[in-house]
Amino acid sequence: PPSFCLADPKFLFYDHSLVESAKLEEPYTQEFFRLLALCHTAMSEEKREGELVYQAQSPDEGALVTAARNFGFVFYSRTPETITVIEMGETKTYELLAILDFNNVRKRMSVIVRS
Repeated sequence: PPSFCLADPKFLFYDHSLVESAKLEEPYTQEFFRLLALCHTAMSEEKREGELVYQAQSPDEGALVTAARNFGFVFYSRTPETITVIEMGETKTYELLAILDFNNVRKRMSVIVRS
């Protein structure tokens, strides 16, 4: 994995049951944070060596990607064909098949990937 800090030092979180579930590597918790790390349109940039910064379309999107990062699912990079995530220290690259943008009819956005 890259040499940057995986956690965002400004992130504060108080739900101890979710923290414990993440530490125990419970499958549903891992899937939840994996999806937060994948399903967005944010971009990442390594500003300085060791500092990964996200550029998101909305504050909510940025907060969700940051939350996943602090629970061990770090959105690392995106290309037109792939999304790379560092999951609990292991780098995984997903094939990006489609992005369905947010709209007022669906009231959601979707990302379709293949592992």
